[in-house]
Amino acid sequence: MFLLGLAWVAVVVLVTFATLCLACGLYYLAELVEEHTAMAKRVISYTIYGIMVMHILLIFDGIPIWPTVIVGLAANGIYLRLLRTYPYFTVYSFEFIGSCVMVFVHHFASFSVFTAQYFPFLHIVAYFTLCVWLIPFVFFISLSANENTLPTVGSAPSQSSDLAGGPSDGSLGHVPRGKRNGLKALLGWVQLKADEYFPSRKKRLI
Repeated sequence: MFLLGLAWVAVVVLVTFATLCLACGLYYLAELVEEHTAMAKRVISYTIYGIMVMHILLIFDGIPIWPTVIVGLAANGIYLRLLRTYPYFTVYSFEFIGSCVMVFVHHFASFSVFTAQYFPFLHIVAYFTLCVWLIPFVFFISLSANENTLPTVGSAPSQSSDLAGGPSDGSLGHVPRGKRNGLKALLGWVQLKADEYFPSRKKRLI
């Protein structure tokens, strides 16, 4: 009985540490994308092309062309169009709305296929991780790639903006760097709360 309770405590500890490690990793990725936006755009484009090739190769492993492969190729095609204005996203654009819709359509098509036909669990996890979740997750991380991304500003700044980051006409188009958006803002808020409730030893000594 005591060993069973000890096992549950160990599970809670492991889940807590795994969550903290995941949060730190996501924060690092958001920081990396923000500092290297051009490289991140190239990596995302190569990844999308690679996933499209994966969908074609999956036909030889018994994945039905309709709806899985066709929907997967259509979803990644929309992602490529959304990537043209990266890291700026217009909320009401066809690319942004279409990408959000295709995420759900791709999930529905994949679930319908894998529930109707038997595939090993590891194969299902691999497909959803690489072909369904990877690109939307990368776009979600990229929301903090620039100060003017969604939801603060809906479009890219004009070409007349000077090198200092502000528009040449004196308008309030530039967002202060301290204001973060997306995943990085959420993780930064979690880190701030953690510092408040769990101050470091150095702070206590001061």
